[in-house]
Amino acid sequence: MTKADRAAKIAAAAPKRRGPGPAVIVALLVVAALIVVGVWQVSSGSQGSQSTVNSAGVPKGGDANGGLNAFPGVKLADGAPKVEVFTDFQCPFCGHLAKFNGEAMNKLAKEGKIQLVEHHMKFLDENMRRGEKGPSHAAANAAYCAADEGVYPQVAHGIFVNQPEVEGQGFPDDLFTKLAQGAGVKGEALDRFEKCVSKKKYVDYVKKSDEMSARMQVTSTPAVRINGKDIAKEDMSQLVSAANTFETVLAKY
Repeated sequence: MTKADRAAKIAAAAPKRRGPGPAVIVALLVVAALIVVGVWQVSSGSQGSQSTVNSAGVPKGGDANGGLNAFPGVKLADGAPKVEVFTDFQCPFCGHLAKFNGEAMNKLAKEGKIQLVEHHMKFLDENMRRGEKGPSHAAANAAYCAADEGVYPQVAHGIFVNQPEVEGQGFPDDLFTKLAQGAGVKGEALDRFEKCVSKKKYVDYVKKSDEMSARMQVTSTPAVRINGKDIAKEDMSQLVSAANTFETVLAKY
């Protein structure tokens, strides 16, 4: 789903989402290529020069492009492809991608068969004029806090699985803590995580991820690139509508 589509949906106070069919998704992705570039350029152009990230503000696994290596300690197999995933935690189709193929991606990354780099964006907060107080910022910051405690994959996936029914509603106040606890974070580590979340430690890194994604010419979410190449629209349609299809798509690239 594109930014323009989401903005129209919000303005119309759309009802509860339903699972999209492949044909609908392909049509939306085609429209994205024609519409969203101008909208995003206006948003990014007005903010891109205002945000900087200190070296101390980079989460474990973070990189120069605002991405995050989901499994930074894993030794990669020879020839392991780099898979980059661009999402907004409020984006419904991003949630579908995580629910249908997130675990499949994580499994391959954990085994060192792919290098999984995830970029979390926050443009939906901008569309709704929520700024740093919006759900996209909060969720991405929490995911980065989880990375510091070694539980990024579990927490990020849990956030997507627990998406609110309507964009802009936000996440429950205790969701991030519960997800971290469910992943085994406790004691001093849990205290660190909760402080990181409450203090919004990585809000600047969230901005950097969004800005760098725009510079990398990512014009809609979710987006998947394999070794720097965007996957075809029909492959994206498959990933957000059919379970455990990632390996089939990966084999094409």
